[in-house]
Amino acid sequence: MSYIGKFAGTNQAAGASFEGGAWAEALPLENLVDTRVVSHPARCEDATDLEASQFDIVLPRRRKISLLALTTTTLSAVAKIRLSFFDEDAAEPFDGTDWRDCFPRMWPSLDLDWEAENFWTGRPNERDLDAYSRNVLVEFPVTSCARVRVEIDDVTHPRGHIDLGYLFLASSFTPAFNFEWDSQFSIGARTTTDLTPGGRPLHDRRKAQRQLRIAYEHLTKNEAMRFVDAGARNDVVDPVLFIPAPADTRNVFRETFLARFVELPSRLSRVHGSAVPLTFREIIA
Repeated sequence: MSYIGKFAGTNQAAGASFEGGAWAEALPLENLVDTRVVSHPARCEDATDLEASQFDIVLPRRRKISLLALTTTTLSAVAKIRLSFFDEDAAEPFDGTDWRDCFPRMWPSLDLDWEAENFWTGRPNERDLDAYSRNVLVEFPVTSCARVRVEIDDVTHPRGHIDLGYLFLASSFTPAFNFEWDSQFSIGARTTTDLTPGGRPLHDRRKAQRQLRIAYEHLTKNEAMRFVDAGARNDVVDPVLFIPAPADTRNVFRETFLARFVELPSRLSRVHGSAVPLTFREIIA
């Protein structure tokens, strides 16, 4: 793992088909590539059945991938995930991941109060997860495959069903030199406020929206043009994914989110190379 930022601008799942599991007829697996992440998720109606909550991503041809993200989910704090990779028409996987916590340890136990319910695990609790979109990120060594099986274990989910908002499957791009450290991560309030005649505020509380502003200052021209190409393909419409510091396990859950470009990337010429400023804004609905 690395503290150098990773960018993914092409979602291989967007051209894939989906099969397997038992998913609601009104909220099918095809919704995994619908950016209406709240109103049109994919729903498994029986989370207690491991076979029901799995699915296959069937790619149109072999693709090179290194990460999978499930965003805006309703998975519980104890959910686990496992990936398996298949060749064309193969019955058995040639590789895969072990079972992993969807929301792994964020804090050393000694950083928490003894009375905290997550003292021993160091993992975020339900209240921590509610503050942000419940995004699941799985990174793995670069592999080339034709089909990916996703298995989800959330059999003790209190509601008995799970929703998955958006699926992003990609191979990430990492420039040789990292972005500048004077980046800005912010959370924008979307809550609206009105006043009663007596002056008491009335809040219509809405989920906050994350934004990340960074700048690469030491890119080669080819590296810079990869960001420009991503802007030309995605516009300010199609999702992208940026992981500021993959090895920062305390903050990757906070800082990584499904996003759109706020402005299309532009290449700035420098004496010794190129620069690209980037601003990502979270997709929350």
